[in-house]
Amino acid sequence: MLDRELTEDIHLTVVARDEAPEDTQRSARILVNIKVLDVNDNRPEFKSKTYRTSIQENIIITPSPTLLTLEATDSDENPHLTYKILSGNDDDVFAVDDTGILTIQGPLAKGKTVYNLLVQVSDGMLTDTALK
Repeated sequence: MLDRELTEDIHLTVVARDEAPEDTQRSARILVNIKVLDVNDNRPEFKSKTYRTSIQENIIITPSPTLLTLEATDSDENPHLTYKILSGNDDDVFAVDDTGILTIQGPLAKGKTVYNLLVQVSDGMLTDTALK
């Protein structure tokens, strides 16, 4: 199986020979260059499965302060990664942009001291999740 991440180019020499006896045999050669194209066959992966941060209860939310940056990689060529909060953000307190920057956008719930967010990174087809 070909994998562009392992082999990007293949160079072959194809030789054609007639069936004449070896001393009168004729042949031709041609160099064939094959460019292996990338397909979306690698899953994006968070650099860490768990992220932790802390914030003060009296944090000023305008403008939205950055809490942390989620980091993910995808070994496919030119991946476009997007991030999304899947759960734990019932009051829409937090937001994550397409670069993985997690911000606070609303007031914290009174009496709530811990937020557990499940965040997904996607390359359009394949996904990974991390707990914040």
